[in-house]
Amino acid sequence: MSLRRLIYCLAVCLPASFHLVPPLAAQEPPYFVTYSDVLEEPGNLELASQNLYAAPKNTNPFYSQTVEMEYGVTAWYTAEFYLQG
Repeated sequence: MSLRRLIYCLAVCLPASFHLVPPLAAQEPPYFVTYSDVLEEPGNLELASQNLYAAPKNTNPFYSQTVEMEYGVTAWYTAEFYLQG
């Protein structure tokens, strides 16, 4: 495949293919949260688990678990990822 044909395919065919993918929606939009100076140290990974079990009267009991992964990127920036199920 020639370079010109590859560039044409990337410039025309690739953007056109995005119309074939249905739009996805999340429950909440992305957001940024600011914290105090108590952040994870650079290079460290912290794993935390928060579990909840409840059995309210006159309804079904439920169990919920949240896993938090926090990584200290720099002394002033951390990246966090939450999984909830």
